Amino acid sequence: MFQQDAQGKEPYRRLAEINRAITTSLNFDEVLKLIVENAAQLVTARVSVLLLVDNDGLLRMQAAQGIRPELMTSFVGRTEENVIKKLRESLAIAPVESLASVPVIAKHSLTGLLVVSRENPLNEEEEWQLSALADQAAIALGNARLYEMELAEANRSRDQTRTALRASNRRISKILESITDLYYSLDRHWRFIDVNKQTEIRLGKSRKELIGKVLWELFPRAVATSLYEQLHKAMDEGVAVHFELASQVVPSAWFEAHAYPSKDGLIVYLRDITQRMEAEATRRLLAAIVESSEDAIISKNLDDTIISWNKGAERLYGYSANEVLGQPVTILIPSDRFDEEPAILDRIRHGESIEHYETVRRHKDGRRIDISLSISPVRDEAGKIVGASKIARDITERKRALEKIRFQARLLDAVE
Repeated sequence: MFQQDAQGKEPYRRLAEINRAITTSLNFDEVLKLIVENAAQLVTARVSVLLLVDNDGLLRMQAAQGIRPELMTSFVGRTEENVIKKLRESLAIAPVESLASVPVIAKHSLTGLLVVSRENPLNEEEEWQLSALADQAAIALGNARLYEMELAEANRSRDQTRTALRASNRRISKILESITDLYYSLDRHWRFIDVNKQTEIRLGKSRKELIGKVLWELFPRAVATSLYEQLHKAMDEGVAVHFELASQVVPSAWFEAHAYPSKDGLIVYLRDITQRMEAEATRRLLAAIVESSEDAIISKNLDDTIISWNKGAERLYGYSANEVLGQPVTILIPSDRFDEEPAILDRIRHGESIEHYETVRRHKDGRRIDISLSISPVRDEAGKIVGASKIARDITERKRALEKIRFQARLLDAVE
């Protein structure tokens, strides 16, 4: 049977309670206090002192119970054989009292001493209990120190993060002021809370006139546009939206809009795409003109591959677009005319245009067609020649009529 302690509990059970008490806290000063309090209770000691080795290798009192507070700083000693004797003298402990000490060891090195004083010497069981408490104390102190180090590092990191965040916010503000996009943020009541310079310029209102004002009240014409519908969707559903709109606020302008929910409301970016939309409208108009033309209009790349084909080409040659797109242009050329194409392509590569070039082409059913060709170089955005556009007109009937006239002229000459 184990000897019962002063509170009538088995040693293992009591030590388990002490371990929970001193390891639950991660506050270093609180852990120091708990160690000396529990050491005194564990062996019914009048005095309990915890000394720790400082950076200079000196033992200093860090916590104590049963002594006057001013004595805490009265002792500094080295880890020598007579250190306990010097401690007794420093604390003025009577010679009749028994002084016992156990080492506090962490990572195989002495980090301190746990010292108790009472009337009677410790028995073997009590010495074991005090040594076990010292081992628990080493673990608790190590955890508390580690936590304080991590906390200090976290604080430093947080301070650095805040500094970096402030710098980042300044950079972002400068960027937002310099971009050509319109940027503004709205609160949940649709009031402007931030705008960049481009927004002031394009909306024709100063920052002072915008901030705090409701978007829909300042610009009522916007209520009837997709901007109203899409921004409400982003705000109500908490989703990002992306759309294009013809502005009713900025005359004749098209914008690509992006709206993102935020903790305050919405962040909105508007990119001017007026030139792109005008170019697309022009391309659509040209495409419609090409498609409705009675002439055959096709284009090819510099590898002689057909890349566009209109309805006029379908009527002239008999092939649908699906049948010829991606095919070599020689599908339309009779074999006795193959030598024409390299010469034409060479002139195109040199930037020349060819007007009203009369030649022969082949219909899908094998018939030969007399045509007049006008050929122009096709350039990319950088001005580089990337292909050719061909406009072909059927002149078969004209050629027949011309031949008939010539035949009649020859016949008249013969009669004369």
